Amino acid sequence: MDDQIKSWLQGLPERQGFARYEIKRTGVTGKNEGYIGDIVFVTVTGFTKDKRDKRLDLVIKVSKDNQYLRENFIIVTAFKQEIHFYDKVLPEFERFQNEKGVKQVFQSYPKYYMWLELPQREIIVLQNMKMLGYELHDRQKTMNFEHTKAVLKEYGRLHAISFALRDQRKATYDSLAGKCKDLFLEFLRLPKSEDTFNHEFKKVLDILKEFGEDDLYNKFVKYQTTGAKKFMDICEVVEPQSCFAHGDCWNNNFMFKYKDGKSSPSAVCILDWQASVIRTPVYDLSYYLYSSCSHVLNRFDELMRIYHDSFSDFIRQLGSSPEIFTFEDLKRHWRQYSLLGVLFMPFLLKFVLAEENDAPDFNDMQDGQNISDFMDIELSENAKKQYYDRVKAAFLHQIETCAV
Repeated sequence: MDDQIKSWLQGLPERQGFARYEIKRTGVTGKNEGYIGDIVFVTVTGFTKDKRDKRLDLVIKVSKDNQYLRENFIIVTAFKQEIHFYDKVLPEFERFQNEKGVKQVFQSYPKYYMWLELPQREIIVLQNMKMLGYELHDRQKTMNFEHTKAVLKEYGRLHAISFALRDQRKATYDSLAGKCKDLFLEFLRLPKSEDTFNHEFKKVLDILKEFGEDDLYNKFVKYQTTGAKKFMDICEVVEPQSCFAHGDCWNNNFMFKYKDGKSSPSAVCILDWQASVIRTPVYDLSYYLYSSCSHVLNRFDELMRIYHDSFSDFIRQLGSSPEIFTFEDLKRHWRQYSLLGVLFMPFLLKFVLAEENDAPDFNDMQDGQNISDFMDIELSENAKKQYYDRVKAAFLHQIETCAV
């Protein structure tokens, strides 16, 4: 394995100033943490030319090499999308901020070192943020108000860069945006994916029925046959107030750093940019709030203000006006687009709440199978109750804010 890793790194240690070094694999992720790829943790230790000790802690993201899976799923698209974001989009965002003299540049993502494309493999090498004191939130638990606030502030800054870049350098923005794929739309266009999406929505309706929520069931029952089509229709709207969205906003895609205790983070690191997409800012907000923050939806208005204040402050620093996307625009977008988060949440929560032994391993996919064959995840009674509580909170909130 160490020789293989060395071949993947393609001289990276030398470019980072190592004269002599040793590469050690220090860990891998579980199967419910990397569905379309594997993550290998690596440490490079050694000496520089002037005999100083040096160390690199790396994360190597490696795509699955199952041939059938690669030909019949969105693995290659996903990895190439993330490569584009790390290699082109984020560096351009950083250059733009530096040229504008921003004092606290948005860098809430891992340091990127390199990418590599091999036969049957795409590889991305990043900094291991755990070694800087960042840690994952418990993926099965919802986030508290302080965590939610911290993430929304960073989303405000991320989205502000997009709006300001398009406002001031439209050709650059259009060039970057033109190379973005729409991962979830491509997924829904795969054979049987639309049926799978609707079937998962039917399952959540069955759980609502089981818990006696007849009114909620009746409000949303139409989406058991039309949910995927509605999701695609909303995604295909050409929204002039769109931006680069993170696109994959569940618990496991954030790491947090703390100073005192674990209730209030001091910094956020956003992971996994494979689903990054040009879309309304509300795509990130509804996906994140409904999938990860259902216990704080009672403070929704306050959270929207926190997000928009962060957006407004940062876009001013970048030299554009908050009038590009006002708070009234944000509220309108929420009414028009936030159903996306509700429709996608039941599909996602199965993965969030599944125990590791019950999580699907897509690398086992064989000829004649598709993703629907891997979606029948059995939840424990405790997980089913959590599933119900979180879905109910999201559905009620959608009714309250959008008059579903």
